[in-house]
Amino acid sequence: MRKRKLMKTGRGDATPGFDQIPDVKDRTLKQYGTHVRCFLRNALKGRKMTRRRIERIRWEQVLAFLGGPGKGEAGKGDRRNYRCALKAYFTTALGMFEGEFGKLRAGKRLPRKEKDILDDEEKDSLWAVLPEQFRFLFDFMLGSGLRVQELCDLRVGDVVLEGKAMGNIFVRCGKGGKSRLTTLTTMAMAEKVAGYVRAEGLEANDRLFTNRFGEPYRSG
Repeated sequence: MRKRKLMKTGRGDATPGFDQIPDVKDRTLKQYGTHVRCFLRNALKGRKMTRRRIERIRWEQVLAFLGGPGKGEAGKGDRRNYRCALKAYFTTALGMFEGEFGKLRAGKRLPRKEKDILDDEEKDSLWAVLPEQFRFLFDFMLGSGLRVQELCDLRVGDVVLEGKAMGNIFVRCGKGGKSRLTTLTTMAMAEKVAGYVRAEGLEANDRLFTNRFGEPYRSG
């Protein structure tokens, strides 16, 4: 009988099939090994980890493990780490439970919170008291959903002003230093921005919004 290929994944028993996981960072692989062995010890009730026993594990056991807060099981804080490790091991290495992990993640996803926006009456009330030089900036902020600092940092080249992608906005440094892509809510607003850029003679590297001295606004 041909011997099965095993791989040592740190302390404890060798884990069958673990060597089939695609290349990942050593630190991540070590964490995967720890999480997988923890689950297998729980599912096999301390028996020797053989390939045949592992392939008999049912999906219900995985669900119970990921959902259970008890000792030796995946708690709420590290449930995502266990899910990633078990998905890499069972789906990629053993070819088991394909598609089940995706359904699990979708089922756990919380509904998005509805964001409160200004109604027409509230917008008109603010518009009436705003100085004229700030009205376009205010209109752009409502139409883009950008944060104040993101608006202050925005450059002309970050806004697509022509073509099929007209109205797209690239935020270079958003919350947490992350970049993202967003868009203006209406094409009319995008055309208004394009007209403003042409009228002011702005270049791609210029700030889109500046004060009367040509300096960028500060969020503070």
